[in-house]
Amino acid sequence: MDFYQVNMEAIQSTRQYLFRQLQECDLSKLKSNEIRVESVEARDGNLAMVLERESDIYRLNSAYKPAAEAVKWVEQFPFQNINIVACMFGLGNGIFAREMMNKLGEKDVLLIFEPSPDIFMHTLQNYDITGLLKEGRVSISVEGINQQEFVILINKYVTWMNLESRINCVHPQYEKIFQSSYQSYSKRLKDTKIRALVNKNTEAFWGAAMSKNVIKNLKYLKYCNILGDFYEDIPKDIPVIIVSAGPSLDKNIEELKNAKGRSVILSTDTALKYLLVHNITPDFVVTLDASKAIRHFE
Repeated sequence: MDFYQVNMEAIQSTRQYLFRQLQECDLSKLKSNEIRVESVEARDGNLAMVLERESDIYRLNSAYKPAAEAVKWVEQFPFQNINIVACMFGLGNGIFAREMMNKLGEKDVLLIFEPSPDIFMHTLQNYDITGLLKEGRVSISVEGINQQEFVILINKYVTWMNLESRINCVHPQYEKIFQSSYQSYSKRLKDTKIRALVNKNTEAFWGAAMSKNVIKNLKYLKYCNILGDFYEDIPKDIPVIIVSAGPSLDKNIEELKNAKGRSVILSTDTALKYLLVHNITPDFVVTLDASKAIRHFE
């Protein structure tokens, strides 16, 4: 079986962004000279992944029973909560991730961050991971290829309501091998937790005003656009300028006049009137506060 072909077909059909990135990026530049990845046959007949780095040998799977090892490994995590978001550092050959999915519920998600393009490409070439690739509840982000997806998805799925049910797990040996990447990964998770708690406080403070605004604005919704409506209309080859109120706005007003028509100008509410006075009509205006004074829009 040509594992690479079937895996790439699965990526193309279900993960088009990852497929495009794999097609466009120069994988030879991502290859590390410090790492050598190979697969060897374990005692039970399954393949086990072995990594060599700086003369050190790391076994990413059991040399005897990789499948049984993965089943035992996953038993350490609690799965009794609902809406679980499992964040996993390291894909390896996919065997640990598969066991995680076997334990997760239908509405749970698994977000995998693989720090090594070498391991990811080796897995695509030597293992059938189409089950993971075709599973809508699983996301796979690879450093240097589509790593930004991981940040987007943890911000999407992790909220203050499911912080306590979140599972953070690390593929065996990965924390030791990829220390720098793991530190960055851990910081992302910490930042996500802080963001979720800030959102909780914001919602608590503005909750009543936000609820009233929703009710008052319902009658206008059928005439409104959503962000997705603008996706194809915004040129991708020109810059975006975000304009907010402050001393620098007055200093750069002439630059903004020259930029009009050559860039997308996005204005905050407090900067809008100043731009209009100088005959600059922004392309978008953003307001966030639930009780913003109407004078900004008069």
